[in-house]
Order: sequence, then C-alpha cells, then structure tokens
Amino acid sequence: MSADTTIEERNKAVVRRLLEDVFSKRRLELIDELVVPDLKVHTHVRPGPEGLTPGSEGLHEMIRWIVYGWPKSRVSVEEVIAEGELVAARFIFSGTHGGWLHGNPPSGRDAAWNEMFFARMRDGKIAEFWHELNVFGILQQIGVLPPLWEIGRVPPPLMRVMKTRKRIKQRFLRGEKRIDAWRTAELPPPAVD
Repeated sequence: MSADTTIEERNKAVVRRLLEDVFSKRRLELIDELVVPDLKVHTHVRPGPEGLTPGSEGLHEMIRWIVYGWPKSRVSVEEVIAEGELVAARFIFSGTHGGWLHGNPPSGRDAAWNEMFFARMRDGKIAEFWHELNVFGILQQIGVLPPLWEIGRVPPPLMRVMKTRKRIKQRFLRGEKRIDAWRTAELPPPAVD
C-alpha cells in the first residue's frame, strides 16, 4: 500500500465519520476533530436569510438546524471515493419531518433522498466542502410542493412558502427570536434502526 493510498483511506474515514457519527449519531463534539476552524462551506442549506456563520461554527449551526427540522433522521453512506486531497461521498438522508423548516410547519411525513458531499482535505481534516441535494424533491415529499406533473404555474403551497419566507426574513431583521428556536433547542437522540 502506497503512502497516497494510506492518506486517501484516512481522508475517506474522516468524511465517513462526519456523516455517520456527527449527523446520524448527533456527536457534534467530533466536529472540531474532523474539520479545520476556518472551514469553507458551499451549500444552499441555510437556516435562514442570514446564512451560516463562517468556519466550523457554521457546520455546528447547519447540523443543529437539520436535526431540529428532521429529529428522526439518519444518514446512510452509500459510497466514498478519494483521490489525493479530494473526497466524494454519496449518501441517503432519511427521516421524519418533525420540526419547522424554512417556514414550513412539521408535516410528520417520512422522506428520503440522495445527497452528494465533496470535500477538500488539509492535514487530515476537512478544509472545504460542497454539498448538493434536491430541495425541490424534498419539498414535494413533505407536501409543500405538488408533484412535478401538476406544476404549470406557481402552486398555492409554494406561494404560501414564498410569502412565509418573506415574513420570516422581516421578523428576523426586526430581531424576533422565535424563528431561531433551532439554535437553542435540545437535540433529539439519534434515530434507532
């Protein structure tokens, strides 16, 4: 086994731990062990109009927000591939929509979807990552949007979401705290298989 192969295996293990231990098992204390303090995050998953705090603290926020909206959730890693300092992972996120998410009340619906995660490593830690998922498909699964074949105009549920998001942004700018409940809420225990 060459030195490059060993480094690639170590990098894959770091990404797998982030997905399995931090997301699925709610072990947020591992974040600082797995990512650099000046972490760069590229994702459209944001808890509100202000976006994420820069660095590893933003990852803490992102995970808390996701777990608040999906308290019974888990990540199943399907594959992890590494080449040099780059690692790609494909995983399935599944759970029950049980908390407020982008102005959408809990639907109680189960949902599952594929996500992709690409990381650039530095000194055995994640220094930068890109995260991709199908938000449109998620909104359809939780009942916010109608199925694709029904869309020809802005559907009433989407119009309500757009208006709600505008009101949330206005409340946020006025300093109302209840829209930030996810920040201080106690995290639920990990989902049991």
